[in-house]
Amino acid sequence: MGTVTTFDPVTEHERARAALAAAIPRLVGLLCAVPDPDAGSGVPVWSVGDVGTHLAAVYLAYTALVSPETATEWKDVLASVEGAPAGGTFVERITAINARSITLFGREERAGTADFVAERGETFLRVTEGLAPDTPVSAPWYGDVPFTLATVTGLMLSETLVHGLDIARGARLPWPIGRDEARLVLGQSMPTMMAAALDPVKARGVRIAFDLAIEGARASRSSSTTGRRR
Repeated sequence: MGTVTTFDPVTEHERARAALAAAIPRLVGLLCAVPDPDAGSGVPVWSVGDVGTHLAAVYLAYTALVSPETATEWKDVLASVEGAPAGGTFVERITAINARSITLFGREERAGTADFVAERGETFLRVTEGLAPDTPVSAPWYGDVPFTLATVTGLMLSETLVHGLDIARGARLPWPIGRDEARLVLGQSMPTMMAAALDPVKARGVRIAFDLAIEGARASRSSSTTGRRR
């Protein structure tokens, strides 16, 4: 029988930060190496350039949550999205934000996406250095589910890895995702995102509970009757 390890949220958060710090320059290099930004990507409705611009918006959004230096910029983006962040369902809010994200840079400005991602990624890691993983973070476009710094760090890593793969597929470039990276993404962000994505109207009256067990990470249980992690 294998040894049972104790989940340490501080250690796991530091691992996620280290993984993000390693993934950012990889992403920047990938963005610089794209031969044709108009090529199709791993996201059927977006070009490679669209995905790069979406990632720039992601880096702007998550850095704005922890850094007053960039908060105003993201508030301006949110203000331009009708019904976001407060109105509509989770899917409607995220769809509206995603649609707005790919307009963040004009066609000529997209050449600066890599530099933008590098600068905002560095700012995020610098501003959050030394903060506890359970530090509360408000992300209103995700709804009322409470977020923490650990969740946001995991989401930044997730967006970097997944959309990096979308770009790499369109650009026909390599983009490996390691087992440990994937585990960190799931362990840090999924417990919160399960609750955020639950539609309380459609789930009303439905009693379903399930456990999410990730090797080396904390276990999580989600219930459709409450939409909260237990």
